[in-house]
Amino acid sequence: MSNASTSRREQFQVGWTRAGAKGFVGRAVDVYVPPGQSRVASIPSAEGGAVLEELRLTGDDEDFDNTVYHAPPKAEQIRVLFLGNDAPADHADALYYINRAFLETRRLKVEILARPGTAAIAPAESAGASLLIASGPLPPEGVRTAREFLESGRTVLFALKDVESGRTLAELLGLGSLDVQEAALANGAYALFGQIDFQHPIFAPFADPRFSDFTKIHFWKHRVLDPAAIKNARVIARFDQGAPALLEVPVGKGVVFVLASGWRPADSQLALSSKFVPMLYSLLELSGAIKAQLSQYAVGDTIGLTSTNAAAALTVQTPAGQSVQVPAGQRFSATDAPGIYRGTLGGKDGGTAPGGEVIRIAVNLDPAESRTAPLPLETLERLGIPLKPPSAVDLRKEAAKKERLQAAELEQRQKLWRWLLVSALVILLLETTVAGRLTRRAEPVPA
Repeated sequence: MSNASTSRREQFQVGWTRAGAKGFVGRAVDVYVPPGQSRVASIPSAEGGAVLEELRLTGDDEDFDNTVYHAPPKAEQIRVLFLGNDAPADHADALYYINRAFLETRRLKVEILARPGTAAIAPAESAGASLLIASGPLPPEGVRTAREFLESGRTVLFALKDVESGRTLAELLGLGSLDVQEAALANGAYALFGQIDFQHPIFAPFADPRFSDFTKIHFWKHRVLDPAAIKNARVIARFDQGAPALLEVPVGKGVVFVLASGWRPADSQLALSSKFVPMLYSLLELSGAIKAQLSQYAVGDTIGLTSTNAAAALTVQTPAGQSVQVPAGQRFSATDAPGIYRGTLGGKDGGTAPGGEVIRIAVNLDPAESRTAPLPLETLERLGIPLKPPSAVDLRKEAAKKERLQAAELEQRQKLWRWLLVSALVILLLETTVAGRLTRRAEPVPA
């Protein structure tokens, strides 16, 4: 809360309220804001767990900016498809660590859909997934699912669990064959990440020197392949002996990331390190599953509604009660008033489908709208507003103004002398009168 320097008020109250209500819901917070200063206050949640969307300030002379609208963010639903014969509860398999890497948060909910490689994947399950993870060899059905996944422009993470996985990788990349061999490591020896491209989005979160140490991740087993045999392959990370550790290969409209080892405890310590979870979330961001969500929108902003995962059109109801149809994949731009905008799934006939409300958007005034003090001339000039320089002022107008001021001052002086002259005449008349009376009293009386 900011108070203008010319304000005569400094005591305010802030609290939750309902639309159309005059009073607060629950206890309001008293806030002291001296003129020309700002304060930050902590407002408690509504009592009883009620979801309120309006935060109101009282005690201000101008009420156009005294209400802030708040819509709790909805958790984004993301689906990850896992292909393999791993047991979810077996800590020796890769799926065990995938299930524990993606934790549910207030903004993000990741669903792990584990299917055997031989299982027939329903189109709805595959279409709703943003990332596919495969570990080990896959049968023809699993390869076909992964290929369709890539042709639709999505991302696949494939871990070379063993040498036999090379055949699956060759089919996935559309190659006739691919030479994959087991790395020769002595008993007790291990490999390390030796060269990492920290400019790549997967490793970008570790670019800071405080987080770029990968020497504690030991790889007990890994596979060796020649990246030159793969068209357009890009090596993102290498082992300390020079063999590729992580490759990026474009296939169709999608991308395959090939890990030359695994994250099972028998293969490496990758799943037990602090780098594993950030790398998986970087893959989600790279696949387009995680989208930036704004917590505040201002009047006039354009809002993307794709985070609702709605394949149909949306009907958005404005605070004024009007309904605006938004086609699937389009952005909503009719944010011309502050308030809560409610989006619902649109039916085939343009009505509301049974899906109910899917998104609530809070739109507020831009904070700059509350600063009503005049802008200084320097700011106006910086914004490119043409201003007349002082040298261009009309000198004739200034001279005429100066003459008028001098004439007015002279007239005031003349009026003063006039009154002084009148006063002198009055005093002279009084002296003459008094002198005449005194003279008559002094004359002798005849006998």
